[in-house]
This record gives sequence, structure tokens and C-alpha cells, in this order.
Amino acid sequence: MENILTEKLNQLYFQESSIEIINEYYNRDIQKIEDLLEEGFIQNKIDKLKDSYDKNIKIVKKILLDNGIDVSRIQNQGLLLGKTVKNDIKNREKPEVIQNKLIKGAAKIIKKEAISAKKSFEEKSLSEKIARSLFIFVIVLFLNTLFGGIFVGFLGAQVGMVVLAVVIAPLVEESAKRLSIIHDHPWIYTGIFAGLELLQYVISLISAGGLLVPVLIVRLLALLMHFSTTFIQKYFKEKGEEKNKQGMENNLEMIGYFLAIGIHVTWNIIGLIMNKKIGAWIGIESYIIKNHCIELV
Repeated sequence: MENILTEKLNQLYFQESSIEIINEYYNRDIQKIEDLLEEGFIQNKIDKLKDSYDKNIKIVKKILLDNGIDVSRIQNQGLLLGKTVKNDIKNREKPEVIQNKLIKGAAKIIKKEAISAKKSFEEKSLSEKIARSLFIFVIVLFLNTLFGGIFVGFLGAQVGMVVLAVVIAPLVEESAKRLSIIHDHPWIYTGIFAGLELLQYVISLISAGGLLVPVLIVRLLALLMHFSTTFIQKYFKEKGEEKNKQGMENNLEMIGYFLAIGIHVTWNIIGLIMNKKIGAWIGIESYIIKNHCIELV
């Protein structure tokens, strides 16, 4: 009986000793984290990343402005057009009148900016493929900004941004990828677009209180989605060309295009449905759709 008690006591002492060791390591790790925070190590990294992003965005905006494309002007034009349509509805204008105003207004803005951009890039391009990729990127930025402004002005911030995420962005962005594939520079374009998008969203989400690792995981998954839809479109186009060479009619290119749009739309819908859960996981407790919804999808 005494031997059993002795063995039990030894086990208890061993457990207590192990717990103390674990507790010591835990406290040591906590102290290291606190030291890092006091030194501003993490904040310094975020600040450097943010500065880098701000510089890159300023360079992009300067390039666009040098080529006759003012992002702020485009956004304001879209907002004004959206508000005009909204006022027409309040004044009970006929639907066909409102529709014509919207179509003509958007077409006028697009035509003016696109002609200006095309001429400028044709004159100043250093490399044809890079120039075309930049031109397509500009058009995507322009269309998303324009239609974002229209729908926000017309439907309000939250609904307008949801329409942009689920309808406009997938259609515009996958059409841009299709154009880059046709001109044989899909990976240059996708790299420019997806790379800048990744940097933008990582900075904005971390600045809003998000945790670095979860934010990177979410945005890298989005990056993978963009490259995947480019690959799908390219694959189906090449398969379609092989069939054409064999004298077989097919619509594989269009199947790949619509499949890519479907994947993109599905991705964004899942992002919208899971908004709050994703927000909590990346560390943004106070979650506002109009501010961060698009940044997660």
C-alpha cells in the first residue's frame, strides 16, 4: 500500500514539475511578444509595407495621369451619372429615358478615356506586351471605378458595392484576362493586376486591425483564384484552337470564358456570405460591409 502511495505522489510531483516548466516557457514567450510590441517591430514592418504600397499607388496614379487618365475624375463622373439617374427615378421619368441616359452617359465617359489612354500608350510603350497589360489594367481600373461610382450613387454604398462585387467586377476582370490571352500576355497582365490587388488589400485590412497571417492567407487564396481563372480561359482557348486545326467546330473558348466568370462570381458570393466569419477570423471584430466587403473577395 505504501509503495502505491509513493508512486502516486511521485506522479503528482512529476506533473507539477512539468506544469511549472510549461508555465515558464509560456511566460517567456509572452514576454518576448511584449518586448517585440514595445520595440515597435511589428508596427514598423506594417508601416514599411504601407509606405511601399503608397509609393507604388502614387507611381501608378502618376503614370495614369501622365497618360490622360485621372482616377478621381472618373470616380466623380460615375457618381454624378448615378445621382442623375437616381433623380430621374424620383421625378418619375420614363424607364426608357433613364436607360438611354445611363447608357449614353457611361459610353461617353468610356469612349473619351479609352481613346486618350490608347493613343498615349501607343506612343510611350517600352514593351508591347507590358504596355498592353498596363493598358488593360487601366481599363479594368477605369470600368470598376466608373460603374462602382454609378451603382453607389444609384443604389447606395452597401448595395452598390455588392452589385460591383457579384456582377461588374467578375465580368470586367475576366474579360480583361480574355483580352490578355488573345494578345498573348496573360501572365504579365494577371501578375500586374493580381499583384497590385494583393498589396492593396493586405495593407488596407492590416491597417483596419486585421492579423497579418490570416489576411495573407485570405488574399493569397484570392490571388490563386485569379491565376486559376486565367489558366482555365487559356487552356480552353488552346484546346479550341486545336479542334479548329482539325476542322472541328467548337465553342470551347467561350465555355472557358463563362466558366471563369462563374468561378469568379461564386468566389465573390461565398466571400459575401462568409463576410462576418472571415472578418472575425482575420481579426476585424467591428465589421462593416461597405468598408471591407470587396477587400475580402
